[in-house]
Formats: sequence, structure tokens, C-alpha cells
Amino acid sequence: MLNSSEIAEKVDRMAQIKMQIDDLKSESDDITQELNRNPNLDTTEGIIQLLSHLMLNYVQNLSEEDLQNADPMKVMKQASELIRVASYKRNLDIKNKELSEMGFDAVKEKVFSAMAQDDPQLYRQLVDYINARSADIGGGI
Repeated sequence: MLNSSEIAEKVDRMAQIKMQIDDLKSESDDITQELNRNPNLDTTEGIIQLLSHLMLNYVQNLSEEDLQNADPMKVMKQASELIRVASYKRNLDIKNKELSEMGFDAVKEKVFSAMAQDDPQLYRQLVDYINARSADIGGGI
């Protein structure tokens, strides 16, 4: 049997857990909103943008006392880690895009070579079409 102080502690703990759950739900909603505003953004980029925004808001709302008590090395380290994560993500995105483009170019070359051999008339029509529309589609063959 629990006494009244134990019950009060458990109620307080449950209230703390509920607040943590509400905070997590709010953060999840913020991430979802960020991703909905930018549909071409992947989840990682959305999280990075949200964390950057939250960090800037936190720094702007620091009181004079908070600033005096803050460890500048820790703040710089955390900011540096956030920048490093964003940079790493962008670097991976560029590499993935380059690999995709190289793969597409290899497939395109094989398809065009086969088409030129199997159906030269269709190949010539395709080349003429692409060259005529090169300004709209970003270059010719």
C-alpha cells in the first residue's frame, strides 16, 4: 500500500512524463510542418533546419545570467557539430546526385547506341527533337 507522499511522487513523475511526451509531440509537429512547407526537403534536412532554428531562438532568448553561466566552449562545440552534420549531409547529397547522373548517362549512352543501330530513323528523330528543344530541356545530344 502506498502512502500519500509516495502517491504524490508518482503523480509528479507522471506529470513530468506527460510534459516530456507533449514536448516530443510538439517537436514532431514542428518537423512535420517544416517538411510540409518544403516538400522537396528530406527528413534529415528538415531536422537540421529545425534544430538550427531552435538553437537560434534559444540563444536569442538567453538572459544575461544565462549567458554568464553558459560554457562558451560547449556552445561552440555544439554549433560546430550542427554545422558539420549539415555539411556532411550536403556532401552526401552531391555525391549521390553525381552517382545518379553518371548512372543515367551510362544507361542513356547504351540505349542511344542500341537505338542508333536498331532503328536509325527513330534515333535521328529523337536527336532532332532533343536538339530542337535543347533550350527547354537543358542541352542537346
